[in-house]
Amino acid sequence: MNGPATTLTVKLVARPKRIVLLIDPSHTTGEELDAFIFGCNRLWGGRFNAIIPTDGTTISPDWWKLLEVVDPDYIHSLTPLEDPLVHRINRRILPARISEVLAKDRATGHVRIMPSLEAVSVGEIPRFICSQRGTLFNPFFVCLQASGQRSPHRSFLLRNFGLYPGDLGTKEMFRDLPHIVVEEKNETPARLLGSLLNQMKGQQFMFPHELCWMYSVPRFYADSHLFSRGLHIVVGDHPLDVAYAWNRAWTGDHWHPPEVYWLSRADAENPELLAALKAWIERTFWRGTERCGRVVSYSEEKPLLQKVAEALRCGACFAYEISPLDPESYPLPDVHSLGGRHANEPPHYTEQVILSEESALVGFPAPRFVSGGDSQGGWVVDVGLEYRPERYTWTNRRPRWNLPKRIGISWLFFRGRDSRVIRGGSLSVAVSGRENQLELRVPSDEEVFGAMFHRHGSNSEAPHPQPPCHLNRFSTSDNGKFLRGFIDLFGNLWNAGQVFENPFWRETLARMAGRPEDAFDERRAKLQGILTEVLAEYPAGVSATHPELPKLAERMTNRVTLRDPIPEDLTEDQIRGSFSEMRHAALKADPDHGWWRANENFTSEAQHDFEFLVEAGILLQGAKLTCPRCGTGEWYLVDEMKTQMQCRGCFNTFALSISPQWSFRLNGLVRKAIRNYGLVPLVQVLCTTQSRGCDFFMFLPPQDVFLDDDKDRLTDLDLFFIKDGRFVVGEVKSNPKGFKRSESTAETSASGNPPPSVDSPRFKYEDLQDLWIVARELLPDEVVIATGMGDWPEGLKKEIAELREALAGKDVIVSAFQFHWPS
Repeated sequence: MNGPATTLTVKLVARPKRIVLLIDPSHTTGEELDAFIFGCNRLWGGRFNAIIPTDGTTISPDWWKLLEVVDPDYIHSLTPLEDPLVHRINRRILPARISEVLAKDRATGHVRIMPSLEAVSVGEIPRFICSQRGTLFNPFFVCLQASGQRSPHRSFLLRNFGLYPGDLGTKEMFRDLPHIVVEEKNETPARLLGSLLNQMKGQQFMFPHELCWMYSVPRFYADSHLFSRGLHIVVGDHPLDVAYAWNRAWTGDHWHPPEVYWLSRADAENPELLAALKAWIERTFWRGTERCGRVVSYSEEKPLLQKVAEALRCGACFAYEISPLDPESYPLPDVHSLGGRHANEPPHYTEQVILSEESALVGFPAPRFVSGGDSQGGWVVDVGLEYRPERYTWTNRRPRWNLPKRIGISWLFFRGRDSRVIRGGSLSVAVSGRENQLELRVPSDEEVFGAMFHRHGSNSEAPHPQPPCHLNRFSTSDNGKFLRGFIDLFGNLWNAGQVFENPFWRETLARMAGRPEDAFDERRAKLQGILTEVLAEYPAGVSATHPELPKLAERMTNRVTLRDPIPEDLTEDQIRGSFSEMRHAALKADPDHGWWRANENFTSEAQHDFEFLVEAGILLQGAKLTCPRCGTGEWYLVDEMKTQMQCRGCFNTFALSISPQWSFRLNGLVRKAIRNYGLVPLVQVLCTTQSRGCDFFMFLPPQDVFLDDDKDRLTDLDLFFIKDGRFVVGEVKSNPKGFKRSESTAETSASGNPPPSVDSPRFKYEDLQDLWIVARELLPDEVVIATGMGDWPEGLKKEIAELREALAGKDVIVSAFQFHWPS
């Protein structure tokens, strides 16, 4: 960070800890699922914890989509997970912790159903509801109390309404509040529903499922669609049926508690229970135009589903469709961000913190219903952290950190805590009710990128080592140092892009630097003329073994001098006067050129740009002075001017002219960046990436990367950036012919280093070979190959396609495109 202290804006949002239970349906029992639901009943936000099937090796696409939507902080698996699945989970989800029930745990009977964590209970929610209720909301709490011994009806009560565990302290929870206590062992489901209907007199019954749903609506949720509308009746004893019913919180309307009832096969064939449930639905389901339903099942056939649908049909206005489901499918709509504010939104606030020596102490919000420190509970705080405000002085926009999901990145910000990068790229950290502040550290950009190389630590309790990275370090290359100085001169990347997007200034600065293409054309014409003249003396031709070949070479050497063009100094009048000349030439070549058609003369805006270039030291002001004694002419900076000047040749002192001819020369660093290092195309790609459709952009200048302990670099990377949570590496060339092709078939990189695996593809284009090695080691989200305009060689196009195919299996996208400055 620049300076000893920086003020940052931090937005903090308190929310429940989100948990996903992974199950193998072929080995999971109903009692284990009930134990998970039972545990969720006592937790704030527990209704949004999810159950997802897996065989330990894969998760089907539909269920994977749900996993990404839930974006869990903690994943607990009742089945052992294979390394590739854990690696995929961490690449896409990155929970703070992954725990598993291993084979040895089952053998000893130690099957843990919930992950070990501190979480806020629902204990204070009833009293808070009553203190906040309006005139139209008259809550009446139904305290369904679990008995010490499991009753035959536990699954029906637990999965449809919820049960409170005996150690929750329900007596204190509902003291002096309108409620009834119902013991699990004393009621059959049919009698319970009938009894509650008889007591319903304008109150709104609140069951355990409603309490663990309150004040915990996620900020990302699923759109409503036809399949998810209305009331769902789930029939079946299979674990997938139970999972569907419980996960209804994610497919239904988030503004209301989940609208779902679960029936076992025995329940579905119980006329008394179906009649009681029908009466209950007629009385309690009031959702206006949503008076429709669906009977679904993974395990039962259509005849039973149809029987249930007919038994529950509530008049002509309430009918049920039947929908048998495939085990691999899970009908989840698309997801979008929750907009606006509503009563169930978790609390949040924004704080200004002073960052000193990269750290700050930050307060954080508590759940709205927590009256005091909950020493037994904890929650999660999502942290929206402003990114480097000192770099965005040119705009009122203040981006926030948006990071890729990589193990170790969040630990740079929060040491010694459960933390992660959540959906959307923000940070999230676990906090406890015993504290009111947390320490926030802001790492350097280099530290963040270093996390891509150094894969230390794990978020898994079971041993799932990360794939080793043979690229162990990186450092700024010579090109990178030039680019860093180049951008510093302009103030920031945006300023540099604005100057070079302007056709007038781009052409003017290229002219003052000495265009590489001009030097090439000049050299070619000169050599061609000499060859024509010399070869004319040898009508029979000159072979490689001709005895006079050395003599011919000497003659040519004496006649040609190959040197870079001398930088061109321009006066202000020359700069202004060249505007109309450039415009005329540009419109002659392209009458529809948008920029030149819109800009007819050297306007005040161009004058403003001119002054900026001078003030920034990009254009240096000075004059050429000639020594009256020796005749040496030299260009002097205005800061070097004084009444008595000293000749740089003979050191004679002479008087400064009273009216020197002022001119402007391009800063040497900028001239080399344009003329020798070809950095303008790289600036263009970086600028375009930052300014178009991008909320967060963090980059390093070109980097040298090194294999293991090798002292020689593997390659240099032109592109090394993070854009909107995606880590990107790549190569930039001014034209497609800039990619070097090697005819060697040896399986080595361009630097001569062997790739770290014998199964590496072999690319004849050295840059692609290096990109393959870098991508397979760092596993970026995207590899970019960018060039200026020109025809792509067929061999290059073929190998880019091969690179794309080789990296597809590693979840790495390859993008190849050509760039040009906007017209």
